[in-house]
Amino acid sequence: MAAKKKTGDSMVQDLEKMKLEKAPTEKTASSPAPHKTMDLKVPSLSGMVLDPNFKLKAPLLVLILLFFSFAAFLFQNVGFSSVDLVDVSRIEFNLAKIYSLSMILFLVLFSLVLALAVHYGYKQNMFTALLAFPVTLLPAVVLGVLYAPYFGVFLAMAVAVSSVAFFAARSDHFNFSAAYGAVGKGMLVLVVLAFLLTFFKVSAAPAFYQQTFLSSTLALVPDVGGQVASLIEGFQLDEGFLRGAISKKTFSDSVSVERVQSAVETIPGLTSFNQSVRRAWAENVKAAMTSDAAYNEFIALSAASIQQVQASVAEQVANDTASEAALTQALNQVTELPAVKPVFDNLPLVLAVAAASMVSLLGFFFKLFAAVFAWLLQKVMA
Repeated sequence: MAAKKKTGDSMVQDLEKMKLEKAPTEKTASSPAPHKTMDLKVPSLSGMVLDPNFKLKAPLLVLILLFFSFAAFLFQNVGFSSVDLVDVSRIEFNLAKIYSLSMILFLVLFSLVLALAVHYGYKQNMFTALLAFPVTLLPAVVLGVLYAPYFGVFLAMAVAVSSVAFFAARSDHFNFSAAYGAVGKGMLVLVVLAFLLTFFKVSAAPAFYQQTFLSSTLALVPDVGGQVASLIEGFQLDEGFLRGAISKKTFSDSVSVERVQSAVETIPGLTSFNQSVRRAWAENVKAAMTSDAAYNEFIALSAASIQQVQASVAEQVANDTASEAALTQALNQVTELPAVKPVFDNLPLVLAVAAASMVSLLGFFFKLFAAVFAWLLQKVMA
């Protein structure tokens, strides 16, 4: 019995020993598999440069740089400035800038730059399309240093060109409509930048722009006054003009028998005569007053009097407009009017909207010409 019990105990111990040896194996088998991470590869600069589409269109970046430089130089040669928005005395000269040779060449060259940006951006990825920005930024900075007042304008033009390339890269196909749309979005960016540049520039010195407007208006008023004085003095108010304005019938109808009789009866002693006699006297007086001789004398005296008054009025207008103190006071009073004061109080916003409107109008021609150039280049390069 003791031997059997010992044999049973040894069997139990052997089973427990086998469980202990098996447990680590099961635990190892049930342990989770190692975690696998995904390797996200970001395109490298070397990969973008070796892109066949980029290598094919890289020469366009050189053309963009050259034409952009010439276009920016021509723009500063035109001489547009934010002061032109308030310089009233130079309106005729500022309007002449619009159809100047430099402006026409700038319109053509910048439209060509935009067309090249459309061609370069098409079928590019986002990174290679934005390479148009450093290409245009370089000449913008160099020319901005040489022509400091236009530094911000050149930067805005560089951003507009690179944005056109970016929007062209998002197009699924290339045609006139796609080119027009890409350039239109770029011009919208340029309009926003023009608004911001003008707003911040005017906000930095609003008093300067207000004073420029007032002083230019003040300089213009004496010329206008002199022209008005010359117009008044040269206006022919002779007897022929008066005879055309006041006919013999009009002159006769202006004097009635009743009015003459009322005037005659104011003479002392005439009221003692009967009504018929007084009526007859009034008719005779009226006939004498409206006779041909009386009419001619009236015309001659009136013409001489009007000519004297005309010369006096012309001299007074010329003298009044030449008074700078009076004009300054009058302009200051105008700026305080309820309808005008909000304009000067919000002058940066008003001028920014005006600048954005002008750029938007100019942008229409850029869109049209650039789309035509892009379409023609597509036909040539096809």
